[in-house]
Amino acid sequence: MMLEAESQFTLTPSLVPRHDPLRPAATALLVIDLQVGFVEEGQLLALPAAAAILPGVNDLVRVFRRAGAVVAFTRHTVTDSGPCALPEWLSADPWSVRVAPLLASGAPAHGLSSSLDTAPQDLVVDKFRASAFNRRSSDLDAQLQARGIDTIVITGCVTNICCESTARDGHMLGYRTIVVSDLTAARTSEEQDAALLNLGVAFANICTAEEVCARLAGA
Repeated sequence: MMLEAESQFTLTPSLVPRHDPLRPAATALLVIDLQVGFVEEGQLLALPAAAAILPGVNDLVRVFRRAGAVVAFTRHTVTDSGPCALPEWLSADPWSVRVAPLLASGAPAHGLSSSLDTAPQDLVVDKFRASAFNRRSSDLDAQLQARGIDTIVITGCVTNICCESTARDGHMLGYRTIVVSDLTAARTSEEQDAALLNLGVAFANICTAEEVCARLAGA
């Protein structure tokens, strides 16, 4: 199955122009939801693949930070009040009831992994929907626009949920969108490959971390 998905991805022509090179002053690295609850062993939502990409994500964060690009970390967040609250039909679902306390602001599982390389100048954004760009999710779009950002590079988890949703909406908002294939994580290889295939056809450039660093250096 995985080989088939890789073959399809290689052979499928992309509708997205390659964004080359990357201008650091107009580029933001988005690190999606590498939180305690998704990274640390024993957590209900933990993904082994998410823990595995942490060293590579940190390397990329340092490269982007040294280049002068914006680095932004998102935290998936659940609230039961205000305009960002989930609709009742969803919040009442047994799985949502179980997960909501873990991802509430201030809960131990909600925080960014202590293994992440963060700095005071980085953005930390709570998002309340899968896509960081949804109108009921966060003010990430406004923060990036205020900094003159026109290109986003996406890493983190979960590839086929929050990373894919953010990439699609980012593309729709006009951002040049890149997804880092070896620094995103899903629960299965099939889900990882399917998400990258769908995004690569029409919504994002799919690159390895090495390729992204080369394009950043090329600027």
